Amino acid sequence: PIAFSLQTCKTCGYTHYDIEKVPKNIKETKELVKNFIDDLSTDTKTLPMYKRFELVGKILILDRAIPNKIAATFMRAAWTAEDAEKFDLAKTYRKEAARFLAEWLPWRKKALRRKAEELFLLAEIYRRAGEFKLSEEIHDQIVIEDLQPDLQLALIKIRELLANGDKRKLMLEEVLGR
Repeated sequence: PIAFSLQTCKTCGYTHYDIEKVPKNIKETKELVKNFIDDLSTDTKTLPMYKRFELVGKILILDRAIPNKIAATFMRAAWTAEDAEKFDLAKTYRKEAARFLAEWLPWRKKALRRKAEELFLLAEIYRRAGEFKLSEEIHDQIVIEDLQPDLQLALIKIRELLANGDKRKLMLEEVLGR
């Protein structure tokens, strides 16, 4: 959990996983943080967690971080937005996460199981965002035998949800009956 926690400077609002690491583009980052905080008309103490993750995602984009790190940050923004019942915002964050994950997949060299798991994740992000056609296209690329057994069971259930246009959250325990 510590690796995913955020730190925020109380003075300027700079937010990151580790605020002691200096961003690559200091001037642009300062401007981005200031504009982000100003646009929200809030102070750094009241910035909701989902907005903090959004800000970190924008800083990572500015720093040209690897796309899967950006995607993971926007997924955390989506989860925390959903927890705050900001469902439209969660959908927006999921679409951003999917965009960066989709950008990352073709360049990554990986074992077949890992590739299948990443495609599974991308398809699930699209389904949760209500992008059913894109989710189906990704599902068609997944070789079920390359997934670990629990994910094979989950994939069957998720395909049922997809066929019904259902974008609700599904926990692995629900599929496995645990």
